[in-house]
Amino acid sequence: MSYINIKSTNYFNNNLKFTFMKSNLLLLSVILMSFSLGAQTLEQRFFIDFGPNDVTNGNVMANPDANGKYWTSFTGSALNDNITLTNTTNVTSTYVLTTTTACQKNGILNGGLLTSDPALLGEMAINTATQDYFYNNVPASFKISGLNPAKGYKFYTFGSRNTAEVRTTQYIFTGTNTFTGTNQTSGPGLGGGAVNQNTQTFLNSTIITPNSAGEITIAVSVVAGTYWHLNMMKLEEYSNLSTGLKQTNSSSDIEVYNKINQQIVVKGAKQTIELYNQAGMRIISQTAADETYLNTSNISKGMYILVVDKIKSFKLIN
Repeated sequence: MSYINIKSTNYFNNNLKFTFMKSNLLLLSVILMSFSLGAQTLEQRFFIDFGPNDVTNGNVMANPDANGKYWTSFTGSALNDNITLTNTTNVTSTYVLTTTTACQKNGILNGGLLTSDPALLGEMAINTATQDYFYNNVPASFKISGLNPAKGYKFYTFGSRNTAEVRTTQYIFTGTNTFTGTNQTSGPGLGGGAVNQNTQTFLNSTIITPNSAGEITIAVSVVAGTYWHLNMMKLEEYSNLSTGLKQTNSSSDIEVYNKINQQIVVKGAKQTIELYNQAGMRIISQTAADETYLNTSNISKGMYILVVDKIKSFKLIN
């Protein structure tokens, strides 16, 4: 089997490289096209601190923090309280965080994480962020408005409360798509040894795209224990959410798109779509539809071959 390399073609931010494979035995021509599954571009970040500002149980952030980053301190736990978000480089955005279901707030004297470790929490290990929190024993909700519907947003939430009771918070992030996940905040030895609170674990969402009004809602509730807790949040904004490529020959047009949330979309397939790892093992096989969606969120990093209708292949790099 001989290989003829064709120069790189500058489509889709240089994410594609075309290679032609010719087989004298099979008499088939297969085009290998490469693109990255993680082509999104990080535009900006927001660090948000939740809690009171009464000194006794909590404090707003001093900006910039020890790492030179700027925070938004949100103390508004009452219905319709809101704040405009400032990013980590001190640029004020048009994005507004609003409390849409009231909750409570507490902190220092009531189990907040008083000493945070940069080895565990990285650049968000700032004591005035981890020492206080929003909480409640019934569901609450928030909304971020003014977002750009053409961009995507990834959330990292952290909750921590010192108690031997196992407490776990559930989050549901909703825009045009939805992500649901949990974050354990409390429990025996959760932080190691005799430390009964979360000291290091964030809930990381997939990328959420806002609805047409530029909004994403966040629903918070208890799934274990008496209360949910939210101490701080990181929000990342991404552009270049989708890349695509199109192959045309005499028999059919095949389009493959890298969509958000680790999905590959294939258009134009007639029979089957299969994904193989480098060892030649088939790990995904689906019957083709008008648009076939492949969920790649659970596959390991590496290179894979997407085979369409058993005659065309696309090299995917995760």
